[in-house]
Amino acid sequence: MLSAKHVKTISNVDAQNIQEIVAKSDEPLLLKGLVSQWPSVQHGLQSADSLCRYLLNFYQGKPVVAMVGESSIEGRFYYNETMTGFNFERKQVNLKLVLQRLLSDLGADSKSIYVGATSSQQWFPGFSEENQLSPTNEDVDPLIWIGNESTVTTHYDSVDNIACCVAGKRKFTLIPMSQLENLYVGPLEFNMAGQPVSLVNLKSPDQSIHPKFSKAMEHALVADLEPGDALYLPPLWWHHVESLSEFNVLANYWWDGSGVHGGNPLYALMHAMMTIRDLPEAQRNSWKDLFEHYVFKASEGNHAHIPEHARGCTGELTPAVIQHTKKFIKDRL
Repeated sequence: MLSAKHVKTISNVDAQNIQEIVAKSDEPLLLKGLVSQWPSVQHGLQSADSLCRYLLNFYQGKPVVAMVGESSIEGRFYYNETMTGFNFERKQVNLKLVLQRLLSDLGADSKSIYVGATSSQQWFPGFSEENQLSPTNEDVDPLIWIGNESTVTTHYDSVDNIACCVAGKRKFTLIPMSQLENLYVGPLEFNMAGQPVSLVNLKSPDQSIHPKFSKAMEHALVADLEPGDALYLPPLWWHHVESLSEFNVLANYWWDGSGVHGGNPLYALMHAMMTIRDLPEAQRNSWKDLFEHYVFKASEGNHAHIPEHARGCTGELTPAVIQHTKKFIKDRL
């Protein structure tokens, strides 16, 4: 893989100052040892079996969704060869069976198994009380990720993220959104887990197919996580995630720190593609001016000439205004 710089590392971080550190950062941060005292981390350091038994103490028996691929995919969950589907299956299974399979496969050439984004409140009630972290004042439900060696293809999230390494080692490769044109992004609406992904195999890029990708890697950052470490990812950073050990567990926290709750901007982008992208150039340029005025260079002074009570979505986006605007749009689609 092409070389990259390392993420800024902070060692003196704990539960008391995590909110302040995260709130001040617009760049990724490797938070060394942030959750090293978690009971789950301590069990993982003892053995994979010890951590499995610890997790099953919380598990209520509700089936989890497991992604299962043949050993031939080498842990890279991705599209199939014709891009008409995926190279893995989704199965609803009892977590106990998944953990038994992962433990029995240690040291073997086995199928790729990945249980992702599993709500701790719904599947592991009590886990978050014993393994505490409050990266925000909001009540955030940590999600649990379990699997063997695997690769999550380069993608981005539109919200804040703290990923806590519970067991195994993980490698994150991070690329800023400014490198979008060099990432060869796939379909917006047809992908593995809801977010568009880069079609480049980051571990083995083919320069003949993706010649601009090397430019993206010039801006890449790498974070190597060991058990107890955490990574803060601001919104809209592309990240490629490698689970490097035979047994890996991660807990992550997603929250929207923007204070804006009007919906996912990706859907606004897709709607703009349908309605604006193919217009004549003169019209596109006029819409660009409108977007600049109302969105990208918006200021209170732009609309001071409108009485406050009549400003609608050009004014303060209160919950009532957001609800009214959503209904206005929905009624006209």
